[in-house]
Amino acid sequence: MKLQLTLRKRLVLLVVSAMVPLLGLSVFNAEVDSAAAISRATDNLNFAVSLAVSNQQQVTETAHQVLIAMTHLPGIREGNNTHCDRHLKELTRQLPSYANLGIASAQGHVLCSGVAGSPPVYVGDRSYFRDAVASRDFVAGEYILGRMSGKPSVAFALPMLDAKGSVSFVAFAAFDLARMAASLAAVQLPAGAGLGIHDRHGTLLAASPGLPLQVGQKAASPVMQEAVRTRSASVREGPDKTGQQRLWVYRPTSPDALTAFVVAVSMDRRLVVGPSQDKLWLELAGLALVALLGGWLAWVL
Repeated sequence: MKLQLTLRKRLVLLVVSAMVPLLGLSVFNAEVDSAAAISRATDNLNFAVSLAVSNQQQVTETAHQVLIAMTHLPGIREGNNTHCDRHLKELTRQLPSYANLGIASAQGHVLCSGVAGSPPVYVGDRSYFRDAVASRDFVAGEYILGRMSGKPSVAFALPMLDAKGSVSFVAFAAFDLARMAASLAAVQLPAGAGLGIHDRHGTLLAASPGLPLQVGQKAASPVMQEAVRTRSASVREGPDKTGQQRLWVYRPTSPDALTAFVVAVSMDRRLVVGPSQDKLWLELAGLALVALLGGWLAWVL
């Protein structure tokens, strides 16, 4: 059956078809705007990650220097616990960022610490102690709840070796995670972005306000799990633990697995491309209205 098109129908079809190039141009412009918005957001997230990584590197280096200073305090090497306790309590008072400072024997028993009235405590089962003894080097631990301070913290440890190369004792410094979270306030984040610092097992140590993950919880997002597993720097899009698509920028603070933390900044992808999509829908609505009005006028005239 041959389709018969009257002059009226042809005029209407001509008006409507004239809108098709404009429709394609609107979609193309929206894609370009979205790509530009993602690029700008990624640059901002990269800058925020750089600041947070630098801040965390400073925390780690300061802890290293504190531990070196502890090993040279009077009475430490001689095993004089009375002098050791007094010096560490004073040092802890002067360094409020640390929940506790202490010295443990090679067997893991705390010999002295900066927390007043601490009962005998065993730390030989802590990962920071085991790693320090095994590596015979400075290490950063994982999220813990201090047995002496009772505060959420992350511990750094430095073993001291005797003349034979055996570990004689281990100095440790537990950094208060509340102080770590407070230090993130200096990092300027894009609106809607969230910043988190994770230990090498993916447990959240500190975060900016609004991050859905709580301190002490392990990252559930497949993107963060990959970041922790590979300890690599990357920029990518991917889902959070609820499946919501986000822009991610993450970076380790050190190439050394025993001292590295993972810093990640992310934000909802809709916040980035939303304005471009809203603009596209407005343009499509306008084109549809023009096509409808033009078609109606063509039909009538």
